[in-house]
Amino acid sequence: MQGRLLILDAVSTNRIVLTALLEPACYTVDQGQTLADALVALRIDRPDLVLTAWSLPDGSAMDLRAALDAEDPDRLVPVVAIARPGELTDRRAALRAGLTDLLVHPLDETMLQARLRAILRARPAGPALDLGPDPDNHGRPPDPPRTWPETAPDTSARAAGAPHAAPGFAEPRPGFARPGRVAILADEPETAHAWCQGLSAQLNQPVSGFGMMQRGQVLNAVHPPDVVVLALTADRPGPALRCLADLRAGPSTRHMAVIALPRGRDGVASAAVQALDMGADDVMPGPFEPGELALRVQAQLRRKHLSDRLRNTVRDGLRAALIDPMTGLYNRRYALPHLAHVIRQSARTGRSFAVMMADLDHFKRINDQHGHLAGDAVLTEAAGRLRAALDPQHVLARIGGEEFLVVLRDTDAPTARAVADALRRAVDARPFPVGDAPDGQLRKEAVTVSIGVAICPPAGDPDVYGFPDDPDEPRLAALLQQADRALYTSKNAGRNTVTIARSAA
Repeated sequence: MQGRLLILDAVSTNRIVLTALLEPACYTVDQGQTLADALVALRIDRPDLVLTAWSLPDGSAMDLRAALDAEDPDRLVPVVAIARPGELTDRRAALRAGLTDLLVHPLDETMLQARLRAILRARPAGPALDLGPDPDNHGRPPDPPRTWPETAPDTSARAAGAPHAAPGFAEPRPGFARPGRVAILADEPETAHAWCQGLSAQLNQPVSGFGMMQRGQVLNAVHPPDVVVLALTADRPGPALRCLADLRAGPSTRHMAVIALPRGRDGVASAAVQALDMGADDVMPGPFEPGELALRVQAQLRRKHLSDRLRNTVRDGLRAALIDPMTGLYNRRYALPHLAHVIRQSARTGRSFAVMMADLDHFKRINDQHGHLAGDAVLTEAAGRLRAALDPQHVLARIGGEEFLVVLRDTDAPTARAVADALRRAVDARPFPVGDAPDGQLRKEAVTVSIGVAICPPAGDPDVYGFPDDPDEPRLAALLQQADRALYTSKNAGRNTVTIARSAA
């Protein structure tokens, strides 16, 4: 399913025509006639986009935008208005009110489809960020936590058709305030600089202009612009479309917002459709008009800001899931799959590797005598010493209270012992601070570490032995057990020592 659309129009013929146009494109289409119908659909059907007539029996498209925002401020459903010929409309007022776009009958079918695809493309990739309705709340999503004062809804953040924000991701009120970097690309540098002057005056901030021959300055910029306005010459769109493809392919530019502005007499609609389908986020119809373009740029800046926050939050969440918050080392959730990967790699390359289990000696005594805060400080300091003594290509993880796992790829027994001895000496090198003594002096405690090492020769043909994918794989579990037994041998031998286990083959 491409998405769920809600069509609002008091004229049944218009609804039927739009439904017949959109359902073959694999959209799920719901219909309504009034603002009240839209609010019901928002609660029950949860549309991804609303196509509404400019005038409805109980209000206008701008009234609909305000009503949707008041009903659910966190669910940023894009609204596209469609005006009948002769209706008094104001595109700039519509964009300022938060509508995603304003179209006018007769509609170009190809252009409409491309515009809808571009708007829906701005949604999160899949339902992972949409917590969905609560089945015990009659299909209505739970009320989101309020993190701002209850004021009139700020509709300006809706203009770009920003995706639904799950609780905790919503942009705080008031609306977007951070200035963004904006650039204009046109065939002729003179055109780009002239447009820069007009747009800069409207945005009240500098705007950079480049000719198409200078596009490398945008593509290779250390800090690329947040929004690019791309002048698209309709009778020769090739250079601009190739530039658009390059922007979407570049790792540092793929997330920037692109607004295409087609120019010319013939082929404007075709060039606009191509731009939208190649990744443009918006198309501005008609000639260059700095006031309207500024509104579209501001809307795209808001959308990009929210999208960046979503990506950053997900990335930070993934990092938090794999990193031990106290020591900054990897945790068990990362270390065991990594070890499984090393086993697979060893089978492919024919090289041995080593696994170490390291445990701080008499750590309970630190907690009992000096308190858990001192114990935490010792753990953090020990982690730092171990990390500093280890080559960056190897993996160090905290997998228990005072227990650490070390994975050394492409390592033989002599090298593993040398590394283990270096780790042991790093911990034992100097006492650890554990707090202030009653006389005001810094108290210190000697801390040592015991280490068990398992050397694992290559497993052989991976097609025969298979690849372990999880911690329950027998080969992985047996390897960890060998390292753990070697660790306890070190403990029983008096601690602060290294024990090499027999072959883990």
